[in-house]
Amino acid sequence: MKFLILFSFSCFTMGIGNLLAQTPTPTPTCGCALLQPTYASGTPGPGSGELSGNSYLAVGTLNSTEYIYIADINNNRIDQFNASTGTFTASFTGVGPNNTCFGGGIASPYGVALSADGRYLFASGTNNGSGCVAKMDLMAGGNPVTAFSATHPIGLAVDASGNVYVGTDSTVTKYKEQTPNHYVQVAVLGTPGVTGPGTSQFNQAYEVLPQGNNLLITDSSNNRIVLWTSPDGVNYTYNQTVFYSASGIAPTQMTAEPGTSRVYVGTSNDGFLVLDSATTPWSFLYQCSPAGQAYVPGIGVDSANVFFSLVLLAKGGACPKPDSSCFAPLTLPTNTPTPGPTPAYAGANPPASGGCFIYPSPARGSTATVCYDMAQAGQVDLKVWNESGEWAAEIKDRKGAAGAQVTSFDISHFARGVYYYALTLTYDSGASEKPKAGKFAVIH
Repeated sequence: MKFLILFSFSCFTMGIGNLLAQTPTPTPTCGCALLQPTYASGTPGPGSGELSGNSYLAVGTLNSTEYIYIADINNNRIDQFNASTGTFTASFTGVGPNNTCFGGGIASPYGVALSADGRYLFASGTNNGSGCVAKMDLMAGGNPVTAFSATHPIGLAVDASGNVYVGTDSTVTKYKEQTPNHYVQVAVLGTPGVTGPGTSQFNQAYEVLPQGNNLLITDSSNNRIVLWTSPDGVNYTYNQTVFYSASGIAPTQMTAEPGTSRVYVGTSNDGFLVLDSATTPWSFLYQCSPAGQAYVPGIGVDSANVFFSLVLLAKGGACPKPDSSCFAPLTLPTNTPTPGPTPAYAGANPPASGGCFIYPSPARGSTATVCYDMAQAGQVDLKVWNESGEWAAEIKDRKGAAGAQVTSFDISHFARGVYYYALTLTYDSGASEKPKAGKFAVIH
């Protein structure tokens, strides 16, 4: 029995829909196994220079110094690091008289963005389905200048004109700065409270990349990036799916590389990707799992480096951008239609037998799904533990036929954090498989 392998080399290129790897011509800038520098200690915690549940990031220059800003979810703050040295420099909590969100601070920040001039730091915070966006002035010590309500915000972006875009599970909302530090809602894409795979729907709009009046949006649980267009910046319509992963890659944050057609995309299950937006659909150029990590939600670039957050390692990192010798353009299949429902089994082709993983990761809401493949008819047992080794969930004697199977389980009572699981397959013939183990994250 074999695992479904989502990553195995520190640097490889692969075609969408299969797991065949092509090793590029070796060059010093193709790998990302060695990170230089790293950001944070790597030990989860609340102290200075420590991260806990880190997520999205932003890269910007302030007073001639380049910084990386990482959303530190469990510590309710945004942490600032010197991009060149990795040195921790400050934390921003959004506490101040101009921020009325959650008593003045940021609760569980997930998204982070910067104004075009690098002066203003925006952070989206969420708490029990409610939320807000806080705007902080980095030239004034990070003090908040305003905040506005946004329901369950995840993705966050700011365009060159100062408009703010907030992604949620089911919508993308555009806010305009009507008067200084006063933001009003001007457009809503999607259907509030309704997730789905349709062309006018989202299922976890994790990131927005403004392109003039048009918007590129990572629709994470639908395994796609979509383009919405607008003639006036107010009325938006779905235009096309520019990237779709038949193999279940879930895009998270994305950023465009200035002066090129390349887009860097973080994922929750396959490291980070480099895509070429000059083709339709986008070409798949490159994939890398920094330090062997498949869960890389945050991504950013500058003229020389790519930056990423490594949640399960409790730190961020940087490595040189891959150069053109690393790229092996592979156009997505032209017969891939606008995707329908997210496949119950997220692999393009199920493994020969016994592959399993929990999806999505990170998970949120009421349920998570374990996907596995049975060589023959039998039953499955699943056990889940938290980081302290305490039992969290169990499924016993769930019957299944031969082939790809899925089973959902309740995570509504799970606290935020990392969980470990073991899945055992026992077949009606009397044969059994060794338990398959893994881990996943929950980010209620």
